[in-house]
Amino acid sequence: MLLSQVKKEDLKKLTAEEKTRIVFDTVYDDDSEKAHVAIVLGCSHVPYMEERIDGAVDLYNSGRVEKLMPTGSVIADLLPEKRITEAEYMAEVMIKRGVKKEDIILENNARTTIENMICSQLEINRYYGNGMTCDVFIVSSPLHLRRSKMIADLYLPKNIKKYLYPCPTDRHGRDNWMNFPESVEQVNAEISMMWVMIATGQAEDIEF
Repeated sequence: MLLSQVKKEDLKKLTAEEKTRIVFDTVYDDDSEKAHVAIVLGCSHVPYMEERIDGAVDLYNSGRVEKLMPTGSVIADLLPEKRITEAEYMAEVMIKRGVKKEDIILENNARTTIENMICSQLEINRYYGNGMTCDVFIVSSPLHLRRSKMIADLYLPKNIKKYLYPCPTDRHGRDNWMNFPESVEQVNAEISMMWVMIATGQAEDIEF
C-alpha cells in the first residue's frame, strides 16, 4: 500500500506495525559510510538533544566524520539566564565530551527541520567555500530521520550523499516508540507531515 492512498483523516488509524514501517523502514546506519559534516538536528527538549549529542559524538569518535554541525536557534526556556541556542548548548556538551572546538561548525538560526537543512548548507558554503560539495550525515532521533531525509533531498544539493545516523534512544526507536504516549504523538505527526510532502509533490511516495 502507498501512503498517498490513505486519507489524511485515517492516518492515525493505521496499525502500530504499519506506522513502524512508514517511519523506520529506511532509517539505519551500516557502519561504513564517511562524510565531511554531521548535521546534528536540535530540538526544544534537552533530554532528546542529549541523545542526539551522544550519537554525534559517537560518530565523531569513530573517525567517520570530520566536523559536527549542531543546528538550532534560541529556545526561550533552555537555560534562559544565558539565552543559549540549541546549537550552542549542543556544542558546549560536545566539547566537554572531547570534541575539538575547531571541529564544530555552529548553525544558530534554524527554527524548523527545513531551516536546519537550508541554514546548514549556508554554513557549509561559508566554511568550505561556495561550490564545495560535502557529503553529510544527518543525526537525529530515529523517528525523525525519514522525514528529515525527505527534506534533505529536497533542499540540499542533489549531488551530495546524505547518510542517516539514528541516535541511541530508549523511547524514539523502532522497537520502543509505541510504549510512550509522547513518542506515539510524534510518530503520528511525522506520518502526517510526510503525507503532506507526498501529496504536494515534494517527496516520493512511501510503500508500506
